[in-house]
Amino acid sequence: MARALRKQGIVVVTNKRLGDRGFEVDILIEAAKVVVEVDGPFHCLRETRRRDEEKTRWLESEGYLVLRVSTEEIRYHLKSVLQMLLPQISKRTKALRGNCTTAKWSHHPLLRAALEEARLRMTA
Repeated sequence: MARALRKQGIVVVTNKRLGDRGFEVDILIEAAKVVVEVDGPFHCLRETRRRDEEKTRWLESEGYLVLRVSTEEIRYHLKSVLQMLLPQISKRTKALRGNCTTAKWSHHPLLRAALEEARLRMTA
């Protein structure tokens, strides 16, 4: 997942500890304050779900957008996952930068194609 995001020109950090609570996030996109959590099968366990919910609440209270994707989604539907993530990352980046002109996300050809595909699906 991190490699696919990097191919899109997005700066990501993996396995990063945040804050005094020591929560480790799978993928951090600091410019957008977005965290992508990649959940494997053990995330279905009750105790793991409880910790995931606690972690999500804390991250959201710190201003992060938390996006969760399963390992299965990444393995079999990576393109769709990217189409879901890229617009949210772009939107958050622009909002955090006050829509400054230095953020050129909308000019990235793959993002532009994904946004156009999404627009066509919504109008169909």
